[in-house]
Amino acid sequence: MSGESAIKISVQAAAGILLAGALIAFVTTDGIGASFFVVLVASVVVIGLGWLALTSGLSRAGARSQAETQKEQEEQDEVIFAVPLAEARAQVESLLADPDKFECIKAPPADPDVLESLAPGLRAFFTTYERVRILHGDTDLDRGSIGPSTLNARYLRIGSDVEHTELVVEPGEETVFEIDGSERSESEMQAYPSIYHSLLSLAQTIYP
Repeated sequence: MSGESAIKISVQAAAGILLAGALIAFVTTDGIGASFFVVLVASVVVIGLGWLALTSGLSRAGARSQAETQKEQEEQDEVIFAVPLAEARAQVESLLADPDKFECIKAPPADPDVLESLAPGLRAFFTTYERVRILHGDTDLDRGSIGPSTLNARYLRIGSDVEHTELVVEPGEETVFEIDGSERSESEMQAYPSIYHSLLSLAQTIYP
């Protein structure tokens, strides 16, 4: 959430709390006077404390849920990374053959030279597939998008994912990274040993 959105929500919450306190004071007193303002202040304090307790609890629950999801993803990736390359490739090719899960366009490249900077495994993949797009997600591997990353000039872009995320590789390397431009080093990037491990992880997340 952006800072501007957070401020807007805080202002709206404060206005709502003040309005609720004024309504309580109006209903429970004889009119605007000393007792009205006493009830107003007390109501605003009680409602405000309740609001803080609620939002704090939701924030903690959200943080726990995010941590649990991250742990589950890491455990899943550990299992996937241990899959031998040949087996990962066979599983992915079976998944790509399912039109209910992936949209695939097979066609040889018009200019094979566009793949020269890729590692052998990636070159073979993009020689076969012009485009691979998951149907219930945002991952899109497109031969036509291969080129320098717009987020990090060290890498080659081979596709895109949710929002501004790119799928990239180093020239001549098989490891696939997910980046959004915020990473300061490779240790902060999500990395997969090959394009097949990347797609296998994606498929198990979307189609468990």
